[in-house]
Amino acid sequence: MISGVKRLLFYMLFLTALVMKPDTAAAQLLGPAKTTAEEVEKTPEDSLGRRTPQGTVNGFIKAIGDQNYIRASQYFVLSKRSYRKASERIRIAKTFQQLLDQGGNLSPSTIISNKELGRLDDDLATGVDLVGNISNNKTTIQLYVENQSDDSQPPLWLFSAETIESIMSADIKEEKTFLDRLLPPVLIEKKLGNVPIGHWAVVVVMTIVSYLLSRMLIFGIVFLLQKIWRKAASEKGTAIIEAFTLPVQMYLTVLLFVASTQRMGISIVVRQRFSIIIITISILAFLILLWRMTDFVSMFTRSRMNRRGRISAVSAILFLSRTTKVAIVFIGIIAILGIIGVDVTAGLAALGIGGIALALGAQKTIENFVGSVSLIADQPLRVGDYCRVDDIKGTVESIGMRSTMLRTAGRTIVTIPNGQLSASKIENFAHR
Repeated sequence: MISGVKRLLFYMLFLTALVMKPDTAAAQLLGPAKTTAEEVEKTPEDSLGRRTPQGTVNGFIKAIGDQNYIRASQYFVLSKRSYRKASERIRIAKTFQQLLDQGGNLSPSTIISNKELGRLDDDLATGVDLVGNISNNKTTIQLYVENQSDDSQPPLWLFSAETIESIMSADIKEEKTFLDRLLPPVLIEKKLGNVPIGHWAVVVVMTIVSYLLSRMLIFGIVFLLQKIWRKAASEKGTAIIEAFTLPVQMYLTVLLFVASTQRMGISIVVRQRFSIIIITISILAFLILLWRMTDFVSMFTRSRMNRRGRISAVSAILFLSRTTKVAIVFIGIIAILGIIGVDVTAGLAALGIGGIALALGAQKTIENFVGSVSLIADQPLRVGDYCRVDDIKGTVESIGMRSTMLRTAGRTIVTIPNGQLSASKIENFAHR
């Protein structure tokens, strides 16, 4: 009896220990706890930012902008032993900068991949990205960056050995560029951001000149269209010309600015800083074109529906036009935020979840809209038709985006949601 009481007390103490400290008790019984998922090791930072192609290009541009050519050379793959001397490294960096200033072009920073694996959607091998080119009368060089690390090491993106070899073997113009010959010495000696102040002034001047030239070209093109195209003076032709005028002018301004600044020899540092603005203007031009084409299609379709007497279709067209414009604004905001370097992934995920919640909450509204579209397309009834819907008889007063109104024999108005109406049995007496 006493041994049984002792055994019972032992079990009670054991259970109390499990309840009070389950983790400790389980650890004593089962041994050390095992983690279900190992922590992902974070890639160590590189002091020069060479973990991605974008970081490599940005770091190189900053180094040559600061005239720190030793630092700039650390973004190169120097295959030859002679290239590793300090004097040679400085010479390579200066030659690279000179070629870029004379006729080189680097992709805008936001277009270059900021992923450690680089771009995977191009035709190049994995670990190799094309980031620009150098083109003049005698030389054409493709600028590649290449990941120099294997899979077990953190990525290290550098300008490839082939690119450096091509740069060193290129035929460099020893004479001054057109801009250096044009500017007075005082505008070249004085610098802003380690770039001659004259280069900044010329960029401003070329922006204005490019805009004025594009306006003149657009005026000439419109004048020729009015002379050649017979329908240019009609309402439809005028609307089409107006829709394309501003976007095409913006594109022409950008093209003229890029071509002129590259040919004149403006520093690659200045051009690279203006690249984000150029891409943003191009996106805005495309969005304005989409907006104006939406207005044109909406206007043309509404006038056509009015001529055919399909008044109920006009409201659907207006709704679709407004929805399209909202989508254009939404896409434009996402694109511009992505261009200026804002990570929109989290925002898109939140908007996706919000959109699902909104769609679930607006099921009936969406159902009625789809029903109205089917009524407009199939036309089982029109305004003025006398019909019967299920057990309701009346004359169709109006067909809206959400519901349809019937006036009964007792002069009352019955409102039927379009979602329900499109699924109902409709008997139309007007088509006897």
